[in-house]
Amino acid sequence: MSIVVATRFPQNVIDELDEVARERKRTRAEIIREAVAVYLTEWADYAIALDRLNDHNDPIVGADDFWREVDEEAAKGETAESEGHDGG
Repeated sequence: MSIVVATRFPQNVIDELDEVARERKRTRAEIIREAVAVYLTEWADYAIALDRLNDHNDPIVGADDFWREVDEEAAKGETAESEGHDGG
């Protein structure tokens, strides 16, 4: 089901929107729908990150520690594969 939503944009935004639509061979509506979908996905990711940041039981991991853990997990996976099991 579709619902029509009307909104106003400044002329410079419409000009840029039309340029993108022309370049991508899409309609204004398609570009706006895609932009809203991307925004909503990004917002959801932001909200999750903010929730985790504010959760004092969820430790903050620095980049060096993060990559060390990734490397350790990858090494475990490689070891499990060489031993013939999937690690589970």
